Amino acid sequence: MPVTKTKHPDIIFRDGKPSAVILDIDEYEELLKQIDDTDDLAYLKKINQKPEEFISLAYQHKADELSAAGMGDYLANLEEYEEKLASGEIRW
Repeated sequence: MPVTKTKHPDIIFRDGKPSAVILDIDEYEELLKQIDDTDDLAYLKKINQKPEEFISLAYQHKADELSAAGMGDYLANLEEYEEKLASGEIRW
């Protein structure tokens, strides 16, 4: 059966119902590109919903020093203390 190149999709029917589509290769590749772009946009929206967290290099350096000295829990406890202080759970 000869195939003619058209820019219109050909719909194949079985038992009176559409069951397949024949597309021009350029249209097919464009659809794949659009799907990929849509996935990329969904991923970007997802990662942009998370707040970015920055830690200063000085803070990270001090944390590394404390951890190396066996005082890694010090900063975690300090942060918890500061949060409780800020919320009014404890007073200075």
